[in-house]
Amino acid sequence: MIKKFSLFVSFVLLTGILYAQVTPPTLGPGEYWTNLWSLSYDYQTNGSVRYIVQDPLNPMNLCAIQMATRDSVSPPGTNRYVWFSYSSDAGRTWDNGVEIATARFEGFPCMTVRNNIPLVALHEVDPTSRTFVYQDAVWGAGSFGTIGNFPQTPNLILWPHVAVSTNSNIIVAAEPNPPVADGYYSYWNGSAWSPHFTLTNTSGPSGNFSVESGPGGRVFIFGEDDFATNFTKLWVSTDNGVTFTLQTGSDAPPEVLNVGGQQLFAYIDGGKSGIYVGNDIHLVYSVYSDSSESLPTPPNTNWYKHAKIIHWSSSTGVDTVAGRYNMPNMTDTLTHALVTPVCQASLGIYNGVLYCTYTAFLRGNTQTVDDGSIVNAGEIFITYSTDNGNTWNTPVNITNTASVEEKHSSVIRNLVTPTGDSVGVFYLRDMKAGGWVNVNGWGPAPVYGIYKKLSGVIGIKQDLEIVREFKLFQNYPNPFNPTTTISYYIPKSSNVTLKVYNILGSEVATLVNGFEKSGAKEIVFDASHLASGIYYYTIAAGEYKDTKKMVLVK
Repeated sequence: MIKKFSLFVSFVLLTGILYAQVTPPTLGPGEYWTNLWSLSYDYQTNGSVRYIVQDPLNPMNLCAIQMATRDSVSPPGTNRYVWFSYSSDAGRTWDNGVEIATARFEGFPCMTVRNNIPLVALHEVDPTSRTFVYQDAVWGAGSFGTIGNFPQTPNLILWPHVAVSTNSNIIVAAEPNPPVADGYYSYWNGSAWSPHFTLTNTSGPSGNFSVESGPGGRVFIFGEDDFATNFTKLWVSTDNGVTFTLQTGSDAPPEVLNVGGQQLFAYIDGGKSGIYVGNDIHLVYSVYSDSSESLPTPPNTNWYKHAKIIHWSSSTGVDTVAGRYNMPNMTDTLTHALVTPVCQASLGIYNGVLYCTYTAFLRGNTQTVDDGSIVNAGEIFITYSTDNGNTWNTPVNITNTASVEEKHSSVIRNLVTPTGDSVGVFYLRDMKAGGWVNVNGWGPAPVYGIYKKLSGVIGIKQDLEIVREFKLFQNYPNPFNPTTTISYYIPKSSNVTLKVYNILGSEVATLVNGFEKSGAKEIVFDASHLASGIYYYTIAAGEYKDTKKMVLVK
């Protein structure tokens, strides 16, 4: 790993003070601490941002970032920094993070890769809020320098989102400072930054944009009009981010969804994420009804109606990723800051499979904070689609910490997985639920950057795990009520039976009985007609047999 000696010495002296102040987080199965942490800055963004990238030349190399503070008493925006950490073994171990810039109170970063080297856009508030773009010297050096002089006129911009086009242009979209209805974008052509160009009626703070690149010079900017209509806006470039055209009709997602007489809007608090799959744009974002309302008791509580995460592409249209229909325990009311019941979606693709992680809030998952308020605690879920986003599997809770909060997940957009490895996700473990910089009295606490490897944890088919033999996976969820998903993999076409038995050994259901082609399979078992208790499901395929236990709790 490359480090400048002077930087390394300074960092060692600094970390002797800083890292002694935090206790390493408790880790669950498949979790690894990235050595990124903050003493209190748990509000990272009110949307979706890219916090982790993979080295295209060596898939074992990962880089992650986190906004952080060194103390728990500084006012918001001061004594705040962006830290970078590096792994050369696919996320199993991470180096002690280094600060990307110094002394200007950096925040709200977004990371991508340019010429196979990590690149970070962020804004700084000293002496005034404005955007900078930094690139590492080489992969994992932790020695960042600015890319040119980012334009500061006619308006400063902040909360930047960044992408790199196929000819290595850097494209940044962000909100003006002070905020106005029109957003801006600028591009770096290898020698100079362009002036700011206007994104008409497409502006808003922190999580409002998703900026992504695709093949053949394609780039999109996805946002919304946060100052008037809250209508979504999709801008597309085919010339490496030099010019953008506002999309309309079937080339863009609906500006507002109309479902059962309700209008559902893509408010900023829910976040936005997207990728290119070939030439096709795929977007995921959170929506909820404009009839949702703030509740006076308790304070800082909102009632969200028809909250869901949706997927859109020009080839498939609109489909629901997560909502009440597949998350029946999702809460409707939230005592929290700048979130929705399902929010902060992050979209990636691996082996032709779309996968989406997001923050979700469940009924009963709460924590009592410093002033006695009972605050909802978020968890991270994952779901995936094998049919280009038309349908999505039952979401899986990958954190399962009812009284500790996880949020701000980020996946690698186009994953190249090392042999024998699997999909991973970066997220923050917040030891005090909520966002202390937004609600006085809730109190600060350490926030940790966690990387979780999902192989063997969720068992979601060959597509997200390399499987070369017969395998029956553990059902999800488990315990369940009243439905659960059972997945299995058969490497060659076979006659398959899949049956369910009660604790006395009596057969209660036959789920599969016939010839099946090779590949990954899944089936939803509905136990609404059965009593609570322990059940067993058994597969027989050729000479392969296996049995697993599941628990029905009503």
